[in-house]
Amino acid sequence: RKTRTTEISNNPLTVAGMPLGNAEIARDLKNMNHRIASLESWRNELIQKLDEDKTEILVAGEHRAEKLHDRINNVLSAVSELKGRVEQINRQH
Repeated sequence: RKTRTTEISNNPLTVAGMPLGNAEIARDLKNMNHRIASLESWRNELIQKLDEDKTEILVAGEHRAEKLHDRINNVLSAVSELKGRVEQINRQH
């Protein structure tokens, strides 16, 4: 078994074994490309899910806002009606 010592930033690095051949490099490259493709696919699925969730949240917010506006309009209508009755009673007395 061959041992080779190399320094990286003044830190010795010892590598045991034979240098990688073209077949090992090709295999490692294929494995890394597969991992990269898997991560890219996962990232794209995650982005799509986030976009779907964002849309769902925005739609739910709009729905809540519409319901609140409807409730506010009902309250304003009731207050207006009550105000009209009070003014009518005050005019009669």
